[in-house]
Amino acid sequence: MRKPYLHLLANCFVIPSLIVLIVGVGVAAITSSLFVPVYAQTSTQQPAGDGVSILSSSQTNTAFGSTYIVREVRNDLSNVVHSVQIAGRFYDSSGLLIDTDFTYMALDFLRSGEKSPFKLIITDASVAQRKDNYTLTIK
Repeated sequence: MRKPYLHLLANCFVIPSLIVLIVGVGVAAITSSLFVPVYAQTSTQQPAGDGVSILSSSQTNTAFGSTYIVREVRNDLSNVVHSVQIAGRFYDSSGLLIDTDFTYMALDFLRSGEKSPFKLIITDASVAQRKDNYTLTIK
């Protein structure tokens, strides 16, 4: 039985509001003017943890009282990792935990050796002002 919402047209799956092109070993998803690369599962995917490193760092305080922590993660494993979650724990000057938050890396999938940025935003101005230091962990 033919499904009305899915048609196969010359290496192209057409789904309402979404076109998925199969290109070589990769897959690309195109929606309106947005191009998002999605990697084919050429190796075993596993959740991140040990083997995914947090790299370079930048912290910016905004005029509105928020703080942006911008960094990169790198996949040091031989496998593809996906949905890497970064958890932040924020402490005041006496070492008291005052807040926690989390975010995800910008890319959905990382092959071995690839990097992806992430941004963790502290929107509560009182936490941003009281924060003396923080830790970031990969989940």
